[in-house]
Amino acid sequence: MTKIFLKLSLWIWLISLTIIIELTCAIPWWHPYCNHQADGTGFASIGIPLPYAQPTGISSLQDSYLPHVLLLNLFLIGFVLYPLLSALVRRIADWSDFASKLMACLGAVFFLVIICPVVVITLIEDYPTTSLDLSDSYMSHRPMFLALKMGNKACDG
Repeated sequence: MTKIFLKLSLWIWLISLTIIIELTCAIPWWHPYCNHQADGTGFASIGIPLPYAQPTGISSLQDSYLPHVLLLNLFLIGFVLYPLLSALVRRIADWSDFASKLMACLGAVFFLVIICPVVVITLIEDYPTTSLDLSDSYMSHRPMFLALKMGNKACDG
């Protein structure tokens, strides 16, 4: 029974932390339209480790996003976090059975109260699309800090 709680808590915390990292630690990505904004403001794309979303400019909360890149980002972050969380869960489980059950319950509550609403709101507010820019290719995106060091203009949005 304890093994079930260990696996459950590991996966709940892995999914929760992966989503939190993706939504809160995203870095801005520059693209060539930012240098020559002919038809209006250019907005930086966001994402970690790959850009997956870009503000639409219609509202402060609306983004266009690439669902397949978002899933790839979540997989990559989860791939990095899994060994760390696995070791942490095993170490906590060594303390007592109560600690592993408490960790699983807290993870479930955290997931249901915070993660699920955030995901639902994001899916309602954002628009899935197959490309972020009509004028630039996906491969032309660069992390903003590198683009600015190379002398490019910042995206205004």
